[in-house]
Amino acid sequence: MRATWLQLDPRSLRLILLLVWAVLVAALLTYVLKPHYLDYRQGVASRQLLENRVGDEVQLARDIASARLEIDELHKTVMNWKEQMGEENWENIHVVVCAAHQGRYREATLQYFQKLLGEEEGLAAEMENRVIYAEHIDETKAAMDLLARHLVDQRASIDLFGSCTRLQRDLMSDGAREYLKELLPE
Repeated sequence: MRATWLQLDPRSLRLILLLVWAVLVAALLTYVLKPHYLDYRQGVASRQLLENRVGDEVQLARDIASARLEIDELHKTVMNWKEQMGEENWENIHVVVCAAHQGRYREATLQYFQKLLGEEEGLAAEMENRVIYAEHIDETKAAMDLLARHLVDQRASIDLFGSCTRLQRDLMSDGAREYLKELLPE
């Protein structure tokens, strides 16, 4: 497997990291700036009622608007890169999404690249192939090191187990699951 996207210049890779951080900042700002609905005649109980009724719909509308802004800009940038790279290089591209641990599940940029590259969503790293999630990495070199380890592990996993994802979980996981059934029966 040849990772031809490594030929991208460091400025482009830094831009990818910057876009990922921008998505996270937008999500944080959306949460922090969420207005509170309060009827001063009825106090806090009214606030809770209004938030329960309207809050979910209003928050979802904000989330969609924020996601649309970030993803549209990301999509425009990625499509420009795709055009510059050519189809052959695009078929071999790998993406490292750098973000925080808590945001991992269904992180917006991760969803975008999974959908764009036809990757399945999975738990943790179990389905990571061309789209890799990197927790707490904010430097291009660290992201590249993670990608290199990922590609080496995939090759070793294929050679040893016949599956590119087998090393994406603990080697003892199957044995541990069976032993724990014995040790801690329901």
